[in-house]
Amino acid sequence: MSAGASSGRDLPSQELLEDICIRFIVNKPEEDRATVERLLFLVEEAHWYYEDHLCPSHPNLRSLSFREFVSLIFDTCPGLEKYKEQQDQLLKQFQTFKHQVPVMGAIMLNPAMDKVLLVKGWRGNAAWGFPRGKRMKNEADEDCAVREVYEETGFDIKEMYNPVDFLEVFAGPQKIKLYIVANVLEETHFQPQAQKEIGAIAWYQLSDLPSSKQDSHKIYQNTEGESHRFYMVHPFVERLHEWIATHKNRVGQPQRQPALRVATRPGHPKPSPPRAAVRQPDAQQPLEQRASGQQPLTQRSSTHRLIAPQPASHQPVVQQLRQMAPSGPGVLLNFRFDRAAIERCLVFN
Repeated sequence: MSAGASSGRDLPSQELLEDICIRFIVNKPEEDRATVERLLFLVEEAHWYYEDHLCPSHPNLRSLSFREFVSLIFDTCPGLEKYKEQQDQLLKQFQTFKHQVPVMGAIMLNPAMDKVLLVKGWRGNAAWGFPRGKRMKNEADEDCAVREVYEETGFDIKEMYNPVDFLEVFAGPQKIKLYIVANVLEETHFQPQAQKEIGAIAWYQLSDLPSSKQDSHKIYQNTEGESHRFYMVHPFVERLHEWIATHKNRVGQPQRQPALRVATRPGHPKPSPPRAAVRQPDAQQPLEQRASGQQPLTQRSSTHRLIAPQPASHQPVVQQLRQMAPSGPGVLLNFRFDRAAIERCLVFN
């Protein structure tokens, strides 16, 4: 954690970590903790909450990688210490497992059907692709697509998609299913809702997209000489052209745009406003300027507002967690860990 140490920020306190364990792991149904993979999905959800909500609202907290966060949770949560020595191997297995989870999303077309909306990940080397994400347990394909488009663009497609209009491909064992949503106005203001997930949004000419695996490996350059690439776009392009040829004359006038709706991961409160670094591309700019017009992700720290160091105590954070936690019979709150008792209650394969 050398980089984190140089920032002068604090690791989460033991009390805060215990409250996170209670809310996101101990209080979850036993079936959600039945395997290591399911357990790590819970830890991942806790990490999202820590990074998306606690760190922005409490600047003294240190941002943690998923690996660092897992290590702290394994040290803190009763019953998980046994996984500490296998952590690297378990994280590799978890990544492999995640690549088998079905992915849902949308191909959003402008009224002329000659442009598609693409999003770029948060990191500087991220590629451009369709808004999409992994399906959750017991979640319908359509619900997942709507939720993921909410999170990545802030745009509600619920009243605009047709459940029979979709394209589906397989990347190894992973199913990728994208619903086709036409008549999205180019001047729509898109605003990512998930923190540190989407770095830029832009309309791309359909004719400029790679249509083969060979083309997708090329490094594209915009008018300013900046390079960018696409990810999992080419498998859909040819079939999308076919769909457009069949439906273009049958699609009616542009529909009324639905209201933007804040999207959060299930169980999370509404997030803080998205970073200023993510902004709507200017629809009047040339395509390549719009694609490059986003503030470089390597400069994202410049959007942070510097705040004087806070006291080391994380008591306000703990109170915030407890206020938002569920209440009632069977809910574990306001107590210190009886590690032996909890270990008898937790069952992990």
